[in-house]
Amino acid sequence: MAIDYAQKRITIFTGHYGSGKTEISINYALRAKDICAETTLVDLDFVNPYFRSREAKNFLDKAGITVLASVEDCFDTDLPAFSPRINGVLKNHAARVIIDLGGDEIGARAAGRFRNHISDDAYEMFFVINPFRPFTTGVTEVRPILERIEAASRLKVTALVSNPNLLSETTLADIIAGHNKVLEMARSLELPVKFLAVERKFTYCSALKAISQPVLEIDRSMLAPWE
Repeated sequence: MAIDYAQKRITIFTGHYGSGKTEISINYALRAKDICAETTLVDLDFVNPYFRSREAKNFLDKAGITVLASVEDCFDTDLPAFSPRINGVLKNHAARVIIDLGGDEIGARAAGRFRNHISDDAYEMFFVINPFRPFTTGVTEVRPILERIEAASRLKVTALVSNPNLLSETTLADIIAGHNKVLEMARSLELPVKFLAVERKFTYCSALKAISQPVLEIDRSMLAPWE
């Protein structure tokens, strides 16, 4: 089963700290670019000081993807001063927009600021879960985080994204076990799982062929200092 990168014009990724939403946003934007030449990645995560999609700007520029975040003269700061071009791209019905949104209620308010430019029929919002990270190991932890993000952004999560990994220590067994945990959470939350994200080196494993969800191949660009 393949991922439908053109199902909605605006795709929003959110998730708790360490979920991997930024890495997924970058890789998803690269795939979406194959379908829509006018693809923009909007970095609305001004809370997390590390692993932000704006840090991949040069790489994405070369791939033909526009990156928008803070206003141009303070692009490398953490100030919540967003580029006025974001309003324009959200209104542009010819543009494919991927949004990397902060993973708590404070960060999610950034999307609320642009809510009037995001029509209900134009967006999908995916909550990324790495079940090996603290505070997202089970549905009792995930549910309140998800609900606070929805309230702050004034947007509804439409699906989960399964991203079970232990960075460079990840094994195939970890992926299978972690994905099953995300499926359990999805059933409790009554949400579908949009896709499973795995590093490219695992995508050829026969065990993944038994998984019914589509698989997004991840090429990691956000590396920890010790890697």
